[in-house]
Amino acid sequence: MNGRALDPAGRDMRDIVSYFGFLSTGVPVGAETEGEGLPKLQALKGDVGRGGSVFTATCVRCHGATGQGTPLSPPLWGPRSYNNGAGMARIVTAASFIHAVMPIDRAQQLTPQQAFDVATYINTRPRPDFPPKVRDWPRGGRPPDADYRVLPAPAPPRSAAHPPRAP
Repeated sequence: MNGRALDPAGRDMRDIVSYFGFLSTGVPVGAETEGEGLPKLQALKGDVGRGGSVFTATCVRCHGATGQGTPLSPPLWGPRSYNNGAGMARIVTAASFIHAVMPIDRAQQLTPQQAFDVATYINTRPRPDFPPKVRDWPRGGRPPDADYRVLPAPAPPRSAAHPPRAP
């Protein structure tokens, strides 16, 4: 989401579409495959203080003391991290990912509560803005863990049977 769009007619786009085609050989369109997705955790209230402690004890060795990333792992906040409109900026998404596969060498070491605590801590740190995020959920229904402002849902159109009232 922080990148630049590929030229739809360019070689890079052709190559990536070809690669996706190769990966999906023999898989029916819309079919789920083994290992797809992550189990979604039931939402819990995360605590920033506890999350900071979990981060220091568990995550620093790969992601760096200030979340800046290392040659081994990506930054979790700061100017080179995922932006605030990314899926990982959602607490439930981040916690589910953290619980299922982090730390990478000891997956599922953290309890669901610890995963929510560290996800809350990570997602309260500064990160790049994604201005188009304000158009997310145009019909309303913003999830509570999407912790950013979105535009209000548009008002339903007035029908011809109920024209606007004159002032």
